[in-house]
Amino acid sequence: MKQRKSSFTFTELLMEIAVIAVLAAMCLPLLTRSREMAKEVQCLDNMKQIGQCMARYAKDNNDFFPVGENDAGVTWYQQIAGKSAADMSKASPLYYGRGGFFDCPDTVGYAKIYGIHQALAPSWFPDQLWPRKHRRIGILGQPGMKMIVSEKGMNHDRNWGYNDFMTWRARWTDDTVTFQGSRLSCSPELDRDLAPGSSGGWEGPRSIRYRHNNKNSGLFGDGHASLNAKGSLNWKDNILIEALNQPGENYYGLGELKQ
Repeated sequence: MKQRKSSFTFTELLMEIAVIAVLAAMCLPLLTRSREMAKEVQCLDNMKQIGQCMARYAKDNNDFFPVGENDAGVTWYQQIAGKSAADMSKASPLYYGRGGFFDCPDTVGYAKIYGIHQALAPSWFPDQLWPRKHRRIGILGQPGMKMIVSEKGMNHDRNWGYNDFMTWRARWTDDTVTFQGSRLSCSPELDRDLAPGSSGGWEGPRSIRYRHNNKNSGLFGDGHASLNAKGSLNWKDNILIEALNQPGENYYGLGELKQ
Protein backbone atom coordinates (compact mmCIF):
# COMPACT_ATOMS: atom_id res chain seq x y z
CA MET A 1 0.00 0.00 0.00
CA LYS A 2 1.47 3.36 -1.05
CA GLN A 3 2.01 5.99 1.61
CA ARG A 4 0.85 9.48 0.84
CA LYS A 5 3.62 12.08 0.79
CA SER A 6 3.03 14.77 3.37
CA SER A 7 2.97 18.27 1.97
CA PHE A 8 2.31 21.79 3.22
CA THR A 9 -0.98 23.33 2.55
CA PHE A 10 -1.00 26.90 1.29
CA THR A 11 -2.15 28.10 4.71
CA GLU A 12 0.65 26.25 6.48
CA LEU A 13 3.17 27.69 4.06
CA LEU A 14 1.95 31.20 4.82
CA MET A 15 2.23 30.50 8.52
CA GLU A 16 5.83 29.29 8.10
CA ILE A 17 6.72 32.41 6.14
CA ALA A 18 5.13 34.59 8.81
CA VAL A 19 7.12 32.84 11.56
CA ILE A 20 10.36 33.28 9.61
CA ALA A 21 9.56 36.97 9.04
CA VAL A 22 8.93 37.50 12.76
CA LEU A 23 12.18 35.75 13.69
CA ALA A 24 14.09 37.81 11.12
CA ALA A 25 12.56 41.02 12.47
CA MET A 26 13.68 40.03 15.96
CA CYS A 27 17.20 39.00 14.94
CA LEU A 28 18.15 41.77 12.52
CA PRO A 29 18.36 44.53 15.18
CA LEU A 30 20.52 42.23 17.29
CA LEU A 31 22.81 41.56 14.33
CA THR A 32 22.99 45.27 13.57
CA ARG A 33 23.80 46.04 17.19
CA SER A 34 26.47 43.32 17.20
CA ARG A 35 28.10 44.82 14.11
CA GLU A 36 28.07 48.29 15.68
CA MET A 37 29.56 46.96 18.89
CA ALA A 38 32.31 45.26 16.88
CA LYS A 39 33.10 48.62 15.24
CA GLU A 40 33.21 50.30 18.65
CA VAL A 41 35.69 47.69 19.86
CA GLN A 42 37.86 48.01 16.75
CA CYS A 43 37.90 51.82 16.92
CA LEU A 44 38.82 51.70 20.60
CA ASP A 45 41.56 49.17 19.86
CA ASN A 46 42.89 51.56 17.20
CA MET A 47 43.17 54.24 19.85
CA LYS A 48 45.01 51.90 22.20
CA GLN A 49 47.54 51.11 19.48
CA ILE A 50 47.96 54.81 18.68
CA GLY A 51 48.60 55.31 22.40
CA GLN A 52 51.31 52.65 22.38
CA CYS A 53 52.99 54.32 19.41
CA MET A 54 52.72 57.71 21.12
CA ALA A 55 54.34 56.28 24.27
CA ARG A 56 57.22 54.82 22.25
CA TYR A 57 57.70 58.15 20.48
CA ALA A 58 57.80 59.99 23.82
CA LYS A 59 60.26 57.49 25.26
CA ASP A 60 62.57 57.93 22.26
CA ASN A 61 62.22 61.73 22.23
CA ASN A 62 62.79 62.82 25.83
CA ASP A 63 59.07 62.81 26.75
CA PHE A 64 58.03 65.08 23.90
CA PHE A 65 54.83 64.74 21.88
CA PRO A 66 54.99 64.90 18.09
CA VAL A 67 53.74 68.01 16.31
CA GLY A 68 50.78 67.77 13.95
CA GLU A 69 53.11 68.36 11.01
CA ASN A 70 56.74 69.36 11.33
CA ASP A 71 58.74 71.79 9.21
CA ALA A 72 59.77 68.94 6.90
CA GLY A 73 56.10 68.19 6.16
CA VAL A 74 56.05 64.94 8.16
CA THR A 75 52.69 64.40 9.87
CA TRP A 76 52.21 63.06 13.38
CA TYR A 77 50.93 59.79 11.92
CA GLN A 78 54.32 59.30 10.28
CA GLN A 79 56.25 60.53 13.30
CA ILE A 80 54.78 57.94 15.67
CA ALA A 81 54.32 54.96 13.31
CA GLY A 82 56.89 55.39 10.52
CA LYS A 83 59.80 52.98 10.46
CA SER A 84 61.55 53.74 7.17
CA ALA A 85 62.43 56.62 4.87
CA ALA A 86 59.56 55.56 2.59
CA ASP A 87 57.15 55.90 5.51
CA MET A 88 58.22 59.53 5.91
CA SER A 89 57.45 60.58 2.33
CA LYS A 90 54.25 62.24 1.15
CA ALA A 91 53.66 59.20 -1.06
CA SER A 92 53.19 57.02 2.02
CA PRO A 93 49.66 56.17 3.23
CA LEU A 94 50.88 57.19 6.68
CA TYR A 95 51.18 60.80 5.51
CA TYR A 96 47.40 60.78 5.12
CA GLY A 97 46.76 58.86 8.35
CA ARG A 98 45.68 55.77 6.43
CA GLY A 99 46.18 52.07 6.94
CA GLY A 100 46.17 49.66 9.85
CA PHE A 101 45.09 51.18 13.15
CA PHE A 102 44.60 54.61 11.58
CA ASP A 103 41.55 53.29 9.71
CA CYS A 104 38.24 53.72 11.51
CA PRO A 105 36.03 50.73 10.53
CA ASP A 106 33.34 53.08 9.21
CA THR A 107 35.64 55.24 7.09
CA VAL A 108 38.29 52.93 5.62
CA GLY A 109 40.18 54.67 2.83
CA TYR A 110 39.50 58.21 4.02
CA ALA A 111 42.35 60.44 5.12
CA LYS A 112 43.02 61.67 8.65
CA ILE A 113 40.00 60.34 10.54
CA TYR A 114 41.91 60.48 13.83
CA GLY A 115 43.18 63.91 14.86
CA ILE A 116 45.65 65.09 17.48
CA HIS A 117 44.95 67.90 19.98
CA GLN A 118 45.16 71.16 18.02
CA ALA A 119 46.91 73.16 20.75
CA LEU A 120 49.22 70.43 21.96
CA ALA A 121 50.56 69.48 18.53
CA PRO A 122 50.11 72.40 16.11
CA SER A 123 50.29 71.83 12.38
CA TRP A 124 50.20 75.35 10.98
CA PHE A 125 50.10 79.10 11.77
CA PRO A 126 53.81 78.97 12.72
CA ASP A 127 53.89 82.43 14.32
CA GLN A 128 53.66 84.02 17.76
CA LEU A 129 49.99 83.03 18.12
CA TRP A 130 50.45 79.45 17.05
CA PRO A 131 54.09 78.40 17.39
CA ARG A 132 54.84 75.03 15.83
CA LYS A 133 56.92 73.36 18.50
CA HIS A 134 57.08 70.11 20.42
CA ARG A 135 55.47 69.89 23.85
CA ARG A 136 56.48 67.73 26.78
CA ILE A 137 54.01 65.36 28.46
CA GLY A 138 54.27 67.31 31.70
CA ILE A 139 52.52 70.30 30.13
CA LEU A 140 49.18 68.49 30.40
CA GLY A 141 48.90 68.94 34.17
CA GLN A 142 46.33 66.16 34.59
CA PRO A 143 47.15 63.80 31.72
CA GLY A 144 44.44 61.30 32.63
CA MET A 145 41.80 63.99 32.07
CA LYS A 146 43.10 65.51 28.82
CA MET A 147 42.08 64.00 25.49
CA ILE A 148 45.03 64.20 23.11
CA VAL A 149 43.74 62.19 20.11
CA SER A 150 40.15 61.85 18.91
CA GLU A 151 38.24 60.44 15.99
CA LYS A 152 36.73 63.24 13.96
CA GLY A 153 34.60 64.03 10.95
CA MET A 154 35.17 62.58 7.49
CA ASN A 155 36.09 65.06 4.77
CA HIS A 156 34.18 65.20 1.48
CA ASP A 157 37.50 64.51 -0.30
CA ARG A 158 38.84 61.12 0.78
CA ASN A 159 42.39 62.22 -0.06
CA TRP A 160 42.46 65.27 2.17
CA GLY A 161 41.79 66.17 5.78
CA TYR A 162 43.11 67.85 8.93
CA ASN A 163 45.81 66.42 11.21
CA ASP A 164 44.13 67.77 14.35
CA PHE A 165 40.80 68.27 16.10
CA MET A 166 39.51 71.70 17.16
CA THR A 167 40.27 72.92 20.66
CA TRP A 168 39.01 76.52 20.44
CA ARG A 169 36.75 77.38 23.34
CA ALA A 170 34.27 79.13 21.06
CA ARG A 171 33.73 75.84 19.23
CA TRP A 172 33.15 73.93 22.44
CA THR A 173 31.06 76.22 24.58
CA ASP A 174 29.38 79.61 24.62
CA ASP A 175 29.69 79.75 28.42
CA THR A 176 32.38 82.36 29.15
CA VAL A 177 32.02 82.11 32.94
CA THR A 178 32.45 78.46 33.89
CA PHE A 179 33.60 77.00 30.54
CA GLN A 180 31.60 73.92 31.45
CA GLY A 181 29.42 73.84 28.36
CA SER A 182 30.08 71.21 25.74
CA ARG A 183 28.77 72.41 22.40
CA LEU A 184 31.20 70.24 20.48
CA SER A 185 30.04 67.27 22.53
CA CYS A 186 26.46 67.51 21.39
CA SER A 187 26.01 69.98 18.53
CA PRO A 188 24.62 68.18 15.44
CA GLU A 189 25.98 70.69 12.96
CA LEU A 190 29.52 69.89 14.11
CA ASP A 191 29.20 66.15 14.78
CA ARG A 192 28.98 65.08 11.14
CA ASP A 193 30.78 63.67 8.13
CA LEU A 194 30.88 65.53 4.83
CA ALA A 195 29.39 63.47 2.02
CA PRO A 196 31.74 62.58 -0.86
CA GLY A 197 31.50 65.17 -3.60
CA SER A 198 29.76 67.73 -1.38
CA SER A 199 30.94 71.30 -0.95
CA GLY A 200 33.94 71.82 1.29
CA GLY A 201 34.12 73.05 4.84
CA TRP A 202 36.37 72.61 7.82
CA GLU A 203 34.13 72.38 10.88
CA GLY A 204 32.93 68.80 10.39
CA PRO A 205 36.28 67.28 9.39
CA ARG A 206 37.98 69.12 12.24
CA SER A 207 35.40 68.40 14.95
CA ILE A 208 35.35 65.37 17.19
CA ARG A 209 32.90 62.72 16.01
CA TYR A 210 30.47 60.49 17.91
CA ARG A 211 30.41 57.88 15.19
CA HIS A 212 29.67 54.63 17.01
CA ASN A 213 26.32 54.58 18.81
CA ASN A 214 26.78 58.22 19.85
CA LYS A 215 30.18 57.46 21.33
CA ASN A 216 33.52 59.06 20.63
CA SER A 217 36.78 57.13 20.65
CA GLY A 218 39.51 59.13 22.37
CA LEU A 219 43.05 58.76 23.68
CA PHE A 220 44.07 60.54 26.88
CA GLY A 221 47.42 61.87 28.02
CA ASP A 222 48.14 59.03 30.45
CA GLY A 223 47.81 56.50 27.60
CA HIS A 224 44.34 55.15 28.32
CA ALA A 225 41.70 55.08 25.58
CA SER A 226 37.95 55.23 26.13
CA LEU A 227 34.59 55.46 24.38
CA ASN A 228 33.01 58.73 25.46
CA ALA A 229 29.23 59.20 25.37
CA LYS A 230 27.92 62.31 23.68
CA GLY A 231 27.85 65.17 26.17
CA SER A 232 30.30 63.55 28.59
CA LEU A 233 33.33 65.63 27.53
CA ASN A 234 33.72 69.28 28.38
CA TRP A 235 36.22 71.87 27.34
CA LYS A 236 37.56 72.94 30.73
CA ASP A 237 38.23 69.47 32.10
CA ASN A 238 39.13 67.51 28.99
CA ILE A 239 40.49 69.95 26.40
CA LEU A 240 41.92 73.08 28.04
CA ILE A 241 45.64 72.85 28.84
CA GLU A 242 46.24 75.52 31.45
CA ALA A 243 49.95 75.85 30.71
CA LEU A 244 49.09 77.02 27.19
CA ASN A 245 46.67 79.68 28.44
CA GLN A 246 49.14 82.55 28.33
CA PRO A 247 50.46 85.13 25.86
CA GLY A 248 52.32 83.49 23.01
CA GLU A 249 50.70 80.15 23.78
CA ASN A 250 47.07 81.02 23.11
CA TYR A 251 45.49 78.31 21.00
CA TYR A 252 41.98 78.57 22.32
CA GLY A 253 40.33 81.30 20.32
CA LEU A 254 43.13 83.60 19.19
CA GLY A 255 42.88 86.17 21.96
CA GLU A 256 39.49 85.46 23.50
CA LEU A 257 40.46 82.96 26.17
CA LYS A 258 42.15 84.82 29.01
CA GLN A 259 39.51 85.76 31.56
